[in-house]
Amino acid sequence: MVDRFQLFLLALSFCKSAGDFIHQHWSTPIFAHQFDNDKAETFNGALLEAAALLRAQDPEGKVNSNRGGWRSGAHLHRLGSPAVFPELCKEIKAAAARCWQMGVKESPTLRTKIKPRFVISGMWMNMLGYGGSNIVHKHNRAFFAGAYYARVPKVPKAPGATSAGALKFRDPRLQTGVLDDFEWMGLGAEIMVAPVEGLLLLWPGWLEHYVEPLIPAALQQSNWVNSTDDMSSRLVEIDGEPTPGNLRVVISFNIAIKE
Repeated sequence: MVDRFQLFLLALSFCKSAGDFIHQHWSTPIFAHQFDNDKAETFNGALLEAAALLRAQDPEGKVNSNRGGWRSGAHLHRLGSPAVFPELCKEIKAAAARCWQMGVKESPTLRTKIKPRFVISGMWMNMLGYGGSNIVHKHNRAFFAGAYYARVPKVPKAPGATSAGALKFRDPRLQTGVLDDFEWMGLGAEIMVAPVEGLLLLWPGWLEHYVEPLIPAALQQSNWVNSTDDMSSRLVEIDGEPTPGNLRVVISFNIAIKE
C-alpha cells in the first residue's frame, strides 16, 4: 500500500510545468454550525430554564477544567426530560455525521469507507460569570469534543483586548512553540473563536483548548485583574443577579464512535 509520503512524491512527479508548489499537511479540523435564529431561540430558551433547575438541584456544582462559575454533571445526554436535551443530542449527532462526511472529501488517502456510528458519551452544562474561565484541557477518550452556546451576554471589552471569554485552541504540534513570534502559516498560533448564541462547534477531542476569563473593560483597566481577591470560587453576575439569563451558558459534550 502506498503511504502518504509516497503519494506526495508521486503527485510532484506528475507536475508537467516548472515552478514552485506548496502543500499543507496534518490539518486540524474545527467544524462550526450556526443554527438559524428561530431554532436557536427555541433551544436557548429551553436550555436556560433547564439550567435554573439543574443548578437548584445541585447548587455547588462540579469542578473539572472550570475555574469559577457552575458546572453540571456529565449525564445530560441521558435525560429524557426536559425535551430540549434529547433534541439537542439529535442535532449534535447529525452535526458529527456531517463533519465526518466533509472530512472524507478532504481525505484522499482514506483507507476505509466506513460510516461510523457516533454516540454522545458525556454532556454537561457550564455557566460562567465575571472572572470565570476554563484552564487548558482536552477531552479524554473523545473522538470529537464540542460546545453549544445557549447564552452569550454582551461583555464590554477594553480597546485592543480579545473578546471576553473567547475559546482558544492551541497548535497541537508542540514543537511549533519555538516559532510563536512568527506564526508563519499558523505555526505556533492559537486559534480564537468568539462565542455566539446558537453556535455549535466540533473539534478533535485531543486538541488542547481553554476559555479566557470573562473580564469587562472597566475591570481590565483596573487593578482587579491582578488583585488578590479570589474570584475563582464564586459565581459572579454579569448583569444583575447571577441567574442563567445573566451568565454565559454553554453545553459541552464528548462524542465517541460505537463499533
